[in-house]
This record gives sequence, C-alpha cells and structure tokens, in this order.
Amino acid sequence: MGVGETVKISRKFSEKDVEKRSNLTGDANPIFLSREFAREVGFDRQLIPGDLLGTIISNILGTKLPGLGTNWLKQEFRFLNPAYVGDEITGKVEITRIRPEKDLVDLKNTCIRSDGTTVLQGKSLVLVKDLQQS
Repeated sequence: MGVGETVKISRKFSEKDVEKRSNLTGDANPIFLSREFAREVGFDRQLIPGDLLGTIISNILGTKLPGLGTNWLKQEFRFLNPAYVGDEITGKVEITRIRPEKDLVDLKNTCIRSDGTTVLQGKSLVLVKDLQQS
C-alpha cells in the first residue's frame, strides 16, 4: 500500500436496486423511483441516489484499498453531474497520504459514468489498524 495506488470497480444500479434502497431507508423520492417524474423535473430518467454511489466507494475501501479491517472515519462527497439508473458507474479510490504513526490513510474518490462524465468527487479518511490482506 502506497501513495498513488488506485483501485477501480464498476457496477450498474437497476430500478430494482433503487426500489430495495427505498424500502430499506423509507426514502420514496420519486426522482429516484419514477422515470416520468424525473423527466418532469428535467432529467433523462431516474437518478441513482447519492448514498448508492457512495457504496461503490465503501466497497473499495472495505475490501480492496486499503482493504479488510478498514474503519471509515470521515467522508466528503460532491455530486457534480447526474448518475442515472442503468448507467455503468466506475468508482476509483486513490491513496493520497499515509500516516503510519496514527494508522491513518487519506484517499481521493471519484465516480464516473461510462460516457466519461464525472458524477462524484470526494475524499476519505480511514483508520487501518490491524488491516488484513484481502
């Protein structure tokens, strides 16, 4: 594990995924659940909720980089463009700083649609004490 190391993961969120999230959280915002409503308010189709985009980053942090045993301490996300249900989204995490004396790692986060449009930028701070190899 070193500064500049990166990991990418791609996935698509389906309407079913967004419905499951809605059932789990109680968030029934129609901008995520209704193609017609999303169009009425100026989008091509339903949006992927920001917290689902965040799960791509969480997956990388907890399983790949830094890996198993990572404890998420801080997170900042900026949502720059819409991400639509059905789009392939690639999340990327890059190590920007390692503080071994405190077991801390700073990371840069990005999510990009398959057309190259950045939909999310952010940064994470994680604790990597007792990190296991994945």
